[in-house]
Amino acid sequence: MDPQILTTIPEEETTFKSSGARIMLPSESVLHPRARLAAFLAILAATAGVYVGLDYLDGDGGIYTHRQMIYAQSAGAPGGSATLSGIIVDSMGYPMVNHTVSVHVESQNRKVTTLTNENGVFEFEKLDPGVALLDIDSPDGMHWVRNRILLTPPSIIEPIGYTYLKLEWPDDEDFGSAIIESGNAWIDYSKSQQENGTEPYDQTAGAMYDMFGSAFTGLGLLSILLVMTGIRKKNVGLIRIAGFTSLFSMGHLYISCGLGSLAVLLTLFLQSDE
Repeated sequence: MDPQILTTIPEEETTFKSSGARIMLPSESVLHPRARLAAFLAILAATAGVYVGLDYLDGDGGIYTHRQMIYAQSAGAPGGSATLSGIIVDSMGYPMVNHTVSVHVESQNRKVTTLTNENGVFEFEKLDPGVALLDIDSPDGMHWVRNRILLTPPSIIEPIGYTYLKLEWPDDEDFGSAIIESGNAWIDYSKSQQENGTEPYDQTAGAMYDMFGSAFTGLGLLSILLVMTGIRKKNVGLIRIAGFTSLFSMGHLYISCGLGSLAVLLTLFLQSDE
């Protein structure tokens, strides 16, 4: 073959060329500004949820105590939906027998009375939830004690609110410094209990609010974890889920629910990177 002929054959162009495009890794993508705002709001909402949960767990302190919760729930409770039972003992733990126990229900403006049995136990039914005054009289009628108590309202799963109290009868030294009127010694704890927020209440009801506090705290922490993971992975779906979970973690901070709701709305029209 003539070498001259081979040199005149034109070179063909390469069939495949690189377009310059490459696969974008999720870590290299940019999170939409609306998604970043949603993440910020979700973190605020979740932080509020953690705060509320810790507040619930701090039964006798914080902004919203167990006593305040019981009183607030009692406001809309049905009348006659509370029961009260308890035991009266002395400082040594011995039951106080045949003592007269009277309950003054403020909302009902009535007084009901019973006697403690041989075990120092008493019981009342069909009381209104909320604040009540409980008087205890000795069998001889010479000593009298008053407490301001809180009657537990019904819950979602219980149509009746149950309150159980263990009350201690003052000893002779306490009655020695008591107010004497017409030969009778009486001690009124109700005023100081009202002023200092120390009214006796059912500890089981407090445990229920502790359960809610644990749930709110857990949801808040979970929401923060989801947001941080969503930001790191540029995943709108995780941020959206965090908005939902934070929405249910904020308890009595109702105004903060708007933060979680807005976080969800901001992500609804964004395509998830999942």
